[in-house]
Formats: sequence, structure tokens, C-alpha cells
Amino acid sequence: MKQLEQLRSDLLAGVSHELRTPITSIRGMIQAVHNKIVTGADAEEFLQISWNEAKRLQQMVEELLDFSSFEAGAAPIRGNPVDLSNLIGEVIRQMSALPEFSQVRFEQVLPVEPVWISGETGRLRQILFNLIDNSKKASANLIKITLQASDHQITIDIEDNGKGIAASDQPFIFERYYRGSARQIKGRGLGLGLTLSRLLARAHGGDLLLLQTSAAGTTFRLCLTQILRR
Repeated sequence: MKQLEQLRSDLLAGVSHELRTPITSIRGMIQAVHNKIVTGADAEEFLQISWNEAKRLQQMVEELLDFSSFEAGAAPIRGNPVDLSNLIGEVIRQMSALPEFSQVRFEQVLPVEPVWISGETGRLRQILFNLIDNSKKASANLIKITLQASDHQITIDIEDNGKGIAASDQPFIFERYYRGSARQIKGRGLGLGLTLSRLLARAHGGDLLLLQTSAAGTTFRLCLTQILRR
């Protein structure tokens, strides 16, 4: 019981710290601009940093809300036709347009025919975004997405050439709030990205797996089963 309470206390402290950091940064930089402590190009840079920190804060809050809803079963997936080949192409184009992905090369291996499932486009996009963003944080400059379909299952492999996941972290990567042995790195987030992504995959009747990881890179596999015949 004492160990559980300590874990809860540590988790609350970690989440509070991660939410407080961007708020403190935003307040300090906006105040500096407002009080004319910085002006001109420096002021523009401060405002841009504040904007980026606000987006990071928004993402963390949305992850917390999404996680709570899906864990409680209060956010069912709406089944609509989704063309996975088209979705993957869209996600790659969106990510490629972001400045932080300017040095990342994407490859896609897709079937000749479209692959359709019953699902929710926004939630499937969220899974792919999370996995691709993790690859970027692992210093990958090549990300390959492979879509394969059979009569009974669809798999999407997200493979990168990043630095891999430490052996000590691998058993815990899908645990809520787990941020790994390098959790001190700024901008690492709340440790909910993979947890939420797996919940979303399972809400679609599938799963999310760590297929392999090493110093040469990592591959995650998204498995989906709600196949639509067109």
C-alpha cells in the first residue's frame, strides 16, 4: 500500500512538473515582451517560443483528457470507411511540411489497391502521428511506413533508423506516464503517447506492438482487423 501511494505521488509530481514548465516559460517570455525587456527580433523569437510551448501544453492536456475518456470506455470509436493508403499518404505529407521534420526522409510501401477499414480517421491519424513523432525524438532521419493487408488482418509497420529503446525501458513503454530512463529530457511529454495509441488501436479491434528495437532503429506494428470490402 505504501509503495502504491508513493507511485501515485511520483506520478502526480511528474505530471504537475510537465504541465507547470511550459506555463512558467510562456508567462515569463510574454511578460518580457510586454514590459519591453526584449524588443525587435528578440521579441518575435520569444513570441514564437511561447506559441510552441502553448501547443505543447495543449497537446499534453488533450492526451490526459483522451486517455481518461478511452480508459473509462467513454469515447467509443465511430465506424466510418477509412482508406488507409490515402491516410498514410496524408500523414506523411503533413509531417513532412513541419520544420522539425525537414531533415527526415519518409518512405512508404503500399498495396496497389486501396485498403479500407471501418474506423475513425482522426484517431488512426493520431496513432500514426504519435509513432512518427517518437521516431523523430529518437533522432531518426529515415522513417518507413509499410502497409500490408490479408483476408483477416491489416498491419502497418512504422520503422525508423533512430537510436532505439533501451533494454531496461522496453517492458514499460506502454505503461501510463512512463517516460523512460531519459525522462529528464525537456519536451519528453507526459508518457501517455504510446499508452493512448495502444488504447486507440484496441478500440479499433486491433493492437499496437513493439516489433523490434536496437541501436540501428525501432519498428512498431499497428494491427487492425475491421476490414471493409469495397
